[in-house]
Amino acid sequence: SDDISLGMKDYETNISDNLYKLNVKDIGFSSSGNSFFAKNIMLNPNMERADYFAMKKKESVLSYTKVEKIIGSGVNIIELFKARNILAQKFDIYNLQFQSYKNKQYPIDSVLKETHPLEYINKMKRTVKIDTIDIHNAYISAEILGKNAKETGFIDFTKVNAKITSLDNDLKSVTKDQETKIKASGYLIDKSLITASMHIPIASKNKEYVYGGSLDTFDVKDLNPYLENLFFVSIKDGIVNNINFTINLNEDYAMGKLNMDY
Repeated sequence: SDDISLGMKDYETNISDNLYKLNVKDIGFSSSGNSFFAKNIMLNPNMERADYFAMKKKESVLSYTKVEKIIGSGVNIIELFKARNILAQKFDIYNLQFQSYKNKQYPIDSVLKETHPLEYINKMKRTVKIDTIDIHNAYISAEILGKNAKETGFIDFTKVNAKITSLDNDLKSVTKDQETKIKASGYLIDKSLITASMHIPIASKNKEYVYGGSLDTFDVKDLNPYLENLFFVSIKDGIVNNINFTINLNEDYAMGKLNMDY
C-alpha cells in the first residue's frame, strides 16, 4: 500500500512506575507523508500532592503537563512501531502548559545532583533522533512550598517560544563536536521579555553545557509573590533596567558572569 494510516481516540496509559497518567484525546499516523499528530495531551500525577510527598518523605517535584497539539513530519513510522524509536525531522508543539510543584518541607536527598538537561533523553531505552523541535506559545510556572511556609511561592513565564535542534541520544553515532542547541524567548510574569540559549555537547563525558540570556526592564516588586512565601522577604521598591548572564557548568561545578543595571 502507498499509504497506511492509523488513528486512535482516548488513548490512556500509566508511566514512571504508575506515578503519572498519560491521556491523549486523538492520535494518528500516516506512512505516505511520514506524519504524526496528537491532540489534547495531558500528563498528570495519579495521586494527590499530600499523599505523594508523605510517601516520598524527601524533597521532590511533581509536574502537570497539557498540550493542545503536536505535529510531526519526516517521522520514521516503521521504527516507531517496530522498536518504539523516535526518529523525525521535525516536531511542532502548540500551546504547551507545564506546571511544576516542589515541596521543600521534607529533607533533600544528600546525594542528589542537579539533573543534566539531556539526562532523561539519554536514559531512555529507545533511540531519539529529532532534527528540530519548535515550541509555540508555551506557559511555564513553578510553585514552591518553602520550609516553614504556609503558602507557596509562585513564578511563571508566558508566551514562550523555543527552538531545539539536534536532539540525539545515540551516543555511539554522534560526533565529538555535535551539540543540542536551545533558543527561547518569553515573558517573566507576563511583563518582561526574557531570552535564553543553551549549548549542550551531546557526547560530553563531564556533562558540561553552557547557557546564557538576558532580561529586559521589570519592577522587582513583581517578584514578591515568589519571594515573600519562599524566602520571607519583601521588596518595597526598585527597577531593574536589564540583566545579562552566561554560565558554564558540568556535573561538579558552575561558573558564570551576571551583569545587572539596577
